[in-house]
Amino acid sequence: MNNLEKTLRELFRHASTVEDRRPGGSLFYAGHEEQTDWRTYVWKGLSRGDFPGVRRILFQYTLAGWGEFQRGGRKWRVEPGQGFFALLPSDHVYRLPKESPSWRFFWIIFQHDYAATRLGEYLDRHEPVRRIDPGHPVLRAAVALAETATGPRPHEARSSELAGLAWMLETEQFLQEQDYPHREKHALLESLRHQVRESLPRPLSVTEAAASFGMSRSHFSHFFRSVTGMPPAGAMLRVRLEEVEYRLRRTGEKLESVARGCGFADANHLCKVFRRIHRLTPGEYRRLMGRKK
Repeated sequence: MNNLEKTLRELFRHASTVEDRRPGGSLFYAGHEEQTDWRTYVWKGLSRGDFPGVRRILFQYTLAGWGEFQRGGRKWRVEPGQGFFALLPSDHVYRLPKESPSWRFFWIIFQHDYAATRLGEYLDRHEPVRRIDPGHPVLRAAVALAETATGPRPHEARSSELAGLAWMLETEQFLQEQDYPHREKHALLESLRHQVRESLPRPLSVTEAAASFGMSRSHFSHFFRSVTGMPPAGAMLRVRLEEVEYRLRRTGEKLESVARGCGFADANHLCKVFRRIHRLTPGEYRRLMGRKK
């Protein structure tokens, strides 16, 4: 028995499922279970009516036995050491097939529109079933999220939301690294990140970035997308927003100053961009992260 299974058995020793109960509804549900009846264990992603009107991210990780995940006419066998990610609702099915004697797994459903929007961009385009080492940060973060419902101070709204967002970020990084060459991508992104930060408060242009690599704008854009999976303009905007997020979390700097210091025309411009990318305003983000204006 590995450390993950020991942790899960201890975590779920009193019940097979836990939830983050709070006024207005739960933020997440988590469970550790084994299914043996293929006739009853079938879930369809478009017909789940248990959370009407709420967008969610489902993560399910196989510990023993195997199950099946189906999407877009394709089927994947989900074996020990593999997990799948799915947006709820979406057009998929997962089940215990008739050929499998059992399926034991750990799962989390995270009900957060921001996380569903952010991760949904990857889940719609890429393979849903992934091999994940039992000690991987994605699994550690998922277990840490479940622990917020059973720890010494269970159901504390801020702790569970922060744990959920931490799991979202680990998942996002994992999916990015799986889909593109890690070393080359990391080196390219770090180089661009350094250039963007060095140019602040003036925003760096794609033409300037391309010139630093000795390429034309069009050649650099094609090269950058082939390595990272994103356009350079979008990557540079992400870097500037990372700096915005850092200042919102760690300082009491006024929004106008944050905007101008990160290469935005003014606070209104920053608000429009921030809301388009993150689906919440800078002020809402700052309050969510526990920093007062």
